[in-house]
Amino acid sequence: KYVGEYFASERSGFGKFEYNDGNVYIGMWVKDQKHGFGRLQWSNGNVFSGEWQADEMTGYGVFAYANKNEYKAGEWIDDMRSGNGTMTHPNGDIYTGAWQMDMREGSGTCRHANGKGDEYSGEWMQDKKHGFGKYMWADGDVYEGEWKDDMRNGHGTCFYSNRDEYVGSWVNDQRHGWGRLAWADGNTYEGLWKNDNI
Repeated sequence: KYVGEYFASERSGFGKFEYNDGNVYIGMWVKDQKHGFGRLQWSNGNVFSGEWQADEMTGYGVFAYANKNEYKAGEWIDDMRSGNGTMTHPNGDIYTGAWQMDMREGSGTCRHANGKGDEYSGEWMQDKKHGFGKYMWADGDVYEGEWKDDMRNGHGTCFYSNRDEYVGSWVNDQRHGWGRLAWADGNTYEGLWKNDNI
């Protein structure tokens, strides 16, 4: 059911459309398509308020999910999060950074509110930490280096809260390959590591 403005027998201008599935759109139309600023509320509780082009979410907008996640101050292309935006989760986690095709991709920062306050700032690929990045744990440990598939992989440095320092190779979140560990007491080891052990 449509109530609103028409031009040449097509929905054009401001109008409200109630879909058979319970979705409701209120906003601008051009040639029978959602185009301009509008608000769409799905029957499942999701709500998008923002810009539309040719019936698709494209431009800036806020998406409030029924599960209490919210994507705000964000860019959209063809109904997908693409560009820069901030995603907040009901558990307190916040990601701010780049998106591509609905996934975290590029440079971004994720702050975890898991009772710890861990934070990662760096590169992402297909929703995973991938490339160069810095991870700070709430206990004081800090890792700076390469990531792959959400884990420390490649070369990196870990500064431990007890003042130990490791510089070297990592494989799947473990010290593996050539590396140097300097203990806080002044002792050092430089050589091969396997599965996090000397």
